[in-house]
Amino acid sequence: MVTSFASAAREGTGMLGVTPSPSSSQSEDATGMAANPLPVIALAGPDALDAIAATVEAMGDDNAWVALIGPRETLLGTRAAAMLAPLQARFDAVWGGVALGEDCGGDDSAGEDRGDETQSRSEASERLEPRNRTYALGDLSAVPNVARYGCDDRVNAMHAALHWWVGASCLMRAGVARALAAQLRSTLGAAEARDPETVATALFLAAWRDHRCLKIAEPLTSAVDLPERAPACRTMILDALERAPAWIALPAQRPGNGPSGGPESRPSGEQATVDLAYTGRNPTIERVQLRGVFYEQRELEAVAAALRPRAHIVDVGANTGNHACYLASHTDCRRITVFEAAPFTAGVLRETIARNGFDRVDIRHLGIACGASHATMRFKRSRKGHLGSARLEPLPTGTTLEGSSRAGDLVEEIPIAPLDALIDERVDFIKIDVEDMELDVLAGAERLIASHRPGLLVEVASANTGAFAAWLARWQYTVERVFPDQGYANYLVAPQGDRS
Repeated sequence: MVTSFASAAREGTGMLGVTPSPSSSQSEDATGMAANPLPVIALAGPDALDAIAATVEAMGDDNAWVALIGPRETLLGTRAAAMLAPLQARFDAVWGGVALGEDCGGDDSAGEDRGDETQSRSEASERLEPRNRTYALGDLSAVPNVARYGCDDRVNAMHAALHWWVGASCLMRAGVARALAAQLRSTLGAAEARDPETVATALFLAAWRDHRCLKIAEPLTSAVDLPERAPACRTMILDALERAPAWIALPAQRPGNGPSGGPESRPSGEQATVDLAYTGRNPTIERVQLRGVFYEQRELEAVAAALRPRAHIVDVGANTGNHACYLASHTDCRRITVFEAAPFTAGVLRETIARNGFDRVDIRHLGIACGASHATMRFKRSRKGHLGSARLEPLPTGTTLEGSSRAGDLVEEIPIAPLDALIDERVDFIKIDVEDMELDVLAGAERLIASHRPGLLVEVASANTGAFAAWLARWQYTVERVFPDQGYANYLVAPQGDRS
C-alpha cells in the first residue's frame, strides 16, 4: 500500500501474473492446516489492474478471496488462510505485518521521526529470524514493531501508513478487488495505472474509504527486508486526506451543576463526541488524540478548573483546534477567539469548528498572526511538513512572496498584528503556543493584560525562560502549574491578587 516498492517482481515470479499458492511442503506448516488455494496476483508489473480483472473473471466467484502481493514479498499461504478464516465474513480486505529474513539490512537514515511509535530499521533487524524458518501463529518475533500496528478504521489506517508501516500486500474479496481495479482504471492516468507503487497505494486508499478493512500484526507475507515508503505514496495519502478528511472522535461533556461542579447529564440527542481532523501532518498531536484523549489534556483540565464562569478565552496558535474544541465542549465559556496564521491549518480549523457546530468559537481572525506590532513575516514549514513545528521568520527587505494555502508549500506571506489592535472587549484567559514568539505576543497584548488581568497558559521555549521570568515579575504574575517537555514548558500563570 504505502511502501516504496522496488521494480523487482515478487520472488519466484519473473513477470506479472497469477501464481498458484505454495503446496503444504513449501509453506510454513505450524498450524497443521492444508495450504491455502488463494489465487496470487503480483503487483510488481505494469498490468496489475488487468490481472486483477482477468483473475476474478476466471474465478467466477465474487465472494472468494485473492492475495494481492507486493514486490519482493512472498505469501505465507497457510498462515494467511488461518488468519483469514474467522475474518472473511466480516471484512472485505485484510492487511498484515511482514516477517523479515535474516539478511534484512538496517538503515538508521530510513526511519522517520515518529516519537515513541518507531524504531530504527537496524533495531528491527536485531531480532529477525531466518527467512526459511517455520512461522507459528502468534509468533511475531520476525515482525518489526513498525509493522505491528493493528486497526479496523480509516483514520488509524492512514496513521499506520504514514507513521508506522503498512505493506503493499493484502488479502481481498474478489468482487471488491475487481470493482476497485475498474474504478482505478477510470481515475488513474495511463502512467499512474502502470506504476506498481501508485496502484498499490490507490488500492489501499479506495479500500479503506469504501469497504470494510482490517490491519493485523500477524504476518501474511515474508520478505528479506522491509520495503520503504516512496515519497510519492506518502503524498498520495496526504492529498487523499485533504480531499476527504478523516476524523478522530473524542468524548465531549457539557459543563453543568453536577456534584462538585462535575458535568451534568447530557440531554438526549445532544452531541456526545468532538470530531477532530486527522491530517497526517500533525503527528505529535494526532498520535495522542488517537489514544482517545485530547492533546495536553492535563493542561486543559487545569485551565478549565481555573476559568471564571462564562469566560472569554483567546487561543493564539490554535493549530487544528485541539484546545479550542476541548474548551468549547468542556466549559461554559462565553466565547473562544482563535488565531491561527498558517492558511492550510486555519482551513482545517475552520472545517473542524463548523463540523462540531461550535458557534461560540470566533474564527474571524484566522490567517492573522499575533506579534508585538504590525508587520509582515513569512511562514516557513518544517522540513517534514509538520504543522506544529512551522515558524514565522522575518520577510527579507524588498521581498514579496506569493501566498498559497497548500500544506506542502515551504513559505507563505503572513500579516502580523498585536492582540491589543484586534480585540476590544474583556478577555479572561489567553493561551499562547507560537513556536518561540511567545514574548512578542505578550508584548502586543499589554493593554489587554493591564486592563483585564487574564489568566495565561504560555508555551515557553527553554531559551526564553529567563526573559519570561522577568516578564512575570514585571507584570506581577505567579506560576500556578508547570508542564515541562523537551525544549519547552507550558506555564499556567495567574495575576497576583484578585483579577479586576
